[in-house]
Amino acid sequence: MHRSAIRSTVSRYVGAALLALAPLAACDEQVPVDDDDSGVAPDDDDADATPSDPAAMTDIDGDGFPADEDCDDFDPAVHPGATEFCDGVDNDCSGGADDIDKDTDCDGYNDCIDPTPMGFDGAAGREDPLSMQLHIHGSLSEYDGSMYCHHQQALIHGVDLVWWSDHDNLITMVNRTEGIDFDAGSLVEDRSTPGVDYEHGIYEELVGLSDPISFAHEGGPSGYGWFWRYGDTDGVVDGSWHTSLYSYSTTTRHAHQMPLLADVTMTMKVRFKQRISPDWQFRFKVYLSSTCDGVANTVTWFHGGDDLTPLSTPTDLYAAMPPMQQEIWMEVDLPLTELANAFAQGEDQHAWMYLFEIHTRNGATAQVDIDDIRFEWQREGDDLWQYQREVLNELYGDSPVTHYVGQEITLVDDARHVNPIGENDVPLLDHEATGVLPLTDVIQHVHDHDSLAICNHPFGTGFAQQWEDAKADLLTELLVYTFVEGEAFGCDLVEVGYVKRMVDLEHHMAFWDAMAVEGYPMVGVGTSDNHWANDWLDYANSHVTWVFLDEPSRAAVADELSRGRAFFGDPGPFERRLALLDLWTEHGAVMGETLVSDLDQVVHVETGYTKQGWTLELVVDGFVAEVVPLEGIETTFVFELPRGTMQLIRAQIRNEQGMGILMSNPIYLEMPDTP
Repeated sequence: MHRSAIRSTVSRYVGAALLALAPLAACDEQVPVDDDDSGVAPDDDDADATPSDPAAMTDIDGDGFPADEDCDDFDPAVHPGATEFCDGVDNDCSGGADDIDKDTDCDGYNDCIDPTPMGFDGAAGREDPLSMQLHIHGSLSEYDGSMYCHHQQALIHGVDLVWWSDHDNLITMVNRTEGIDFDAGSLVEDRSTPGVDYEHGIYEELVGLSDPISFAHEGGPSGYGWFWRYGDTDGVVDGSWHTSLYSYSTTTRHAHQMPLLADVTMTMKVRFKQRISPDWQFRFKVYLSSTCDGVANTVTWFHGGDDLTPLSTPTDLYAAMPPMQQEIWMEVDLPLTELANAFAQGEDQHAWMYLFEIHTRNGATAQVDIDDIRFEWQREGDDLWQYQREVLNELYGDSPVTHYVGQEITLVDDARHVNPIGENDVPLLDHEATGVLPLTDVIQHVHDHDSLAICNHPFGTGFAQQWEDAKADLLTELLVYTFVEGEAFGCDLVEVGYVKRMVDLEHHMAFWDAMAVEGYPMVGVGTSDNHWANDWLDYANSHVTWVFLDEPSRAAVADELSRGRAFFGDPGPFERRLALLDLWTEHGAVMGETLVSDLDQVVHVETGYTKQGWTLELVVDGFVAEVVPLEGIETTFVFELPRGTMQLIRAQIRNEQGMGILMSNPIYLEMPDTP
């Protein structure tokens, strides 16, 4: 790619009402045209010859021109020098119809054949922008988010539509474990270091005074292994509690995250090696999704020690285990979904971490054996998916936020997930049968069901990893090469609005621009991919997408996105005021369209709410061609660009720190074929 030579003149008009006033550039002096239908052009002061003129002897229609000079001697309005009208007739006998010498908007086309002789106002008749979050995760995904909390954020930040995209392998419960039995292969039998991201295992959180963890191999309730925990106070008698604590934690790839919408019950076999005593207590704590303030909801079952039930709070529920006997394996039922209804989110949560604790005091010792932790669920696949819709409709059916339930197809090569967007649902894939699929196969599945395919996080799924510019440049070149070789894999849309996802926003946009220049344009969209319970604006990737719609039906949204009539960015800086970035050409092309023309282009860029210190950039073929300071008012800028070899034009707004906060989709340009 190379930077095109750009000649630009910038005219500023405040308010769209001024947009269609005067021509933008001077034209050569024009031949007068009959504008008042009088039949006489303004400088035609000799009128037509009269029948008394000798020349009229052979002038059948009496227009002053003999038949051998008149191209239509039966129509007195047609003769050499007559005023040319836009009527499909060669009025002036020039040899061509409608060939007037008038070009009101100075675009190289005469007014008769110009589709926009008075200029084109792309804002005319346009709906107000509608904001959408196209990639957000509720309780059928990893981490601690819920539909409840994200719905609250959509209300707070004025987002009109949320298109839910929970993981399809969690909806179908593929690779979900049925339990832990501590036999060979079911658990890594190592003590793990806190804070290290293992695939699975017992994670030591706080070490007691004795050996904190052991495994027995003398025969449990099933198999030969079980987990046992020993705690004591090393003879200290002071009435204070001493705690031995560790957790069975899960990572994003692990199979113990349980969506409670599936109606989940846990069972666990427990054996206490000593009699119940007020000086020791066993606790089993399950972490659920967090509140909208980021405070985890927990359910804790306890045995022995003090009664904890009065300590229950809106985020911590304590429940006593049933009566237990010493030295006997007993099965305990833990109805997770049933108890989750004690919290504000109800069953719109998932379980993701499990803690085992022994508390001792006054010199007491205790050993607790655990085995056969089992998970049972009643809903999965289409049943669970439909139940998610029912819960959303029941909770938010009357909300100003529109909710659509989609999916994120997850088991894809290179972790390039895909979100379908269409009028109807794309059926869930049978990952038990297919396993991980190539990206092209997944996109074909989406297209087979008349939906668009959003290709997610093209640089990868990592959040913590952030490559420096030199390596990010190489990754961008490699990604462009990969996508070009794969002919863009059939992606219709691609997530661009990542402030930080493996690489920064600039490299995401560079990849997007380069693909268009290479001949594979994809509609760019904003993205969140938020799995957590947090304020959207505290999360780096909070971009949403805007389309020009009044009624947010699934079909209309998909159609507007397919046309590329969309812009995207961070809603935070706009403070719930009008976020707008639109552009069009004088020839009538708007965002997402391809204009075939070899003429110079006049491009209008319209903004909504802005602040002083922000800047507007015009991007041509991936390079910034113009930078214009913004003044805190809704404004339209007009740029004049020589046609040259330009392939795409788009606009973007940066804040005071130079961060991109709003990006338009491009207008694409093609040169006409020459015979």
